[in-house]
Amino acid sequence: MLRHAFLAFILIALLAPPANGANQPQRIVSLAPAITETLFLLGAGNCVVGVTDYDTFPEVVRELPSVGGYSNPSIERILSIKPDLVVGIKTFHRELLDRLSEMGIKTLELTMHRRLYNVKESILALGKAIGKEDAAEALWGKITSGLENLKEEVARRYRDGAPSILVVVWHEPLIVAGGYSYLDDVMRAIGLPNAAGSIRYTFPQMSREKLLALNPKIVILAKAERGMSPDRDAVERLLSDLPLDILGMAEVKNDAILHPGPRALEAARVLVEAVAEVSENAP
Repeated sequence: MLRHAFLAFILIALLAPPANGANQPQRIVSLAPAITETLFLLGAGNCVVGVTDYDTFPEVVRELPSVGGYSNPSIERILSIKPDLVVGIKTFHRELLDRLSEMGIKTLELTMHRRLYNVKESILALGKAIGKEDAAEALWGKITSGLENLKEEVARRYRDGAPSILVVVWHEPLIVAGGYSYLDDVMRAIGLPNAAGSIRYTFPQMSREKLLALNPKIVILAKAERGMSPDRDAVERLLSDLPLDILGMAEVKNDAILHPGPRALEAARVLVEAVAEVSENAP
């Protein structure tokens, strides 16, 4: 009887699903900076073996093998790394991920780059895929609680209402963060009015007439650590020709405000600090 019981135990153990963390990917290639950041913040940085040319955070990723650009990663480089999971963005990497999947490589397609709620969905989906579900829940909880704390700080600082903000991402033509964007979601979450929030596009182009109608109080130039950034002189020349009542302009060089992802709280803090600096130094 004991022998039969022992055999039954062995059979159950063989047929049972692997424990949490077993058979999880150990060699992960990330095709977007925000994905890389999420992997490291979830505690899976030691499994990241390939990134893109535009990855800068955390610092250690600069030493990892690159598989190419954000929009044109090399399938040959990816294959040479021998990954057991490749994670990309739906809009940019679907075709590549499909090809890799056909070759037998596990892939994960995320939609992280549009809105703040997409960031939440992507963090949780990635956490599930790599066996870090608890860490993913904790990370999102930290983001939401931090944004709520910043909202209270903004309300205390600007009791008569915070000044309206225009976040410029390019200068010619003038392109800004509109009302259907990750940046707008972040600003709304902390109580900073987006001057272009009524424009239901992600990055609308601004005409002279539209700028006059929006009449922003503070202009923030969002500059990337790598890649193209708006030119301050060009923006100042454009604004100087318009009868706008602007308090001032600030430059923010931080990829967190340009890469929708797990550093949303950092992006929010950077915006709050930039607005505070302009407001305090305004004539």
